[in-house]
Amino acid sequence: MKKIFYLFAATVVLAAVGCSKDDAAQEEVKYVSEIKIGFEGDTRVTAEQIASGLKFSFEDGEEIIINEYDAARIGVDYHYVYDASSKTFKAKYESYKLQEGKKYFAMAGNYLYISVTLDDAGNIIAQPSLDTNTGLSNIPMITDVFTASADGTIATMHHLVGVVEVPVKLSEDSTNDRLGKIILAGSTGINLSGDMIATPAAPYLKEVKGGGVLTTSGNLDIKLSKDAAISVFIPVLPGTYTDAINLNLYRSGDETAFDGGILGGTSSEPKTLVVERGKITKVTERTI
Repeated sequence: MKKIFYLFAATVVLAAVGCSKDDAAQEEVKYVSEIKIGFEGDTRVTAEQIASGLKFSFEDGEEIIINEYDAARIGVDYHYVYDASSKTFKAKYESYKLQEGKKYFAMAGNYLYISVTLDDAGNIIAQPSLDTNTGLSNIPMITDVFTASADGTIATMHHLVGVVEVPVKLSEDSTNDRLGKIILAGSTGINLSGDMIATPAAPYLKEVKGGGVLTTSGNLDIKLSKDAAISVFIPVLPGTYTDAINLNLYRSGDETAFDGGILGGTSSEPKTLVVERGKITKVTERTI
């Protein structure tokens, strides 16, 4: 029985030696030059108001960054650019191609200044920031971990922040029909924008670090109507806001704020303003 065993072992060794050259050829590294991005729900960049909320789409030439899901390769970024004609993201440079079979995750937003590090437990985390002056086009997002495949790589993108919808209507006696900007100002300790910690796996948003007490929609210059409200969408860090958040609206060319009241905690608004990751919170219509 032993002789048979050794004979079998020797046969396996010879077979392995005989195939080593072929195996080396088969193990040649293969690269993936394009990926597709799917979404968690209806999400993403160019905001278009529709009945169900917001419709989003990537813009031609927009970039995302991809990192290897490998602690030894922390901080190595691969930039991929959206090609509208093929509806895929393609490697910006030859050196940015992903390696088939390796695990990665992608990020987008604000504007790609996103550090990737390890937490105290050795888990890979991302540290993006919400800069509300850039509007909806640069809200931070992250994908699940995915494996690069030559047959077609698809990654699912997830939001890290929520959106507050403010409907605004023009008053009958107004002589200036353009909305210049909207500012949400929280009291001390209320962080409506700032830093966060995210992971490429559920629940995606691990921690809100804050760092700011103010969020603004930036310079809008939107033509208002007396007949119907126009909605302005402001990205906000997720949270349950039970303290006062002041809403101020400015007409174009006018630095005098129109007092839009308080979001949350008043008779005209829900007592608590809840902003959820990837969802829209609509507040009561304002007239200026």
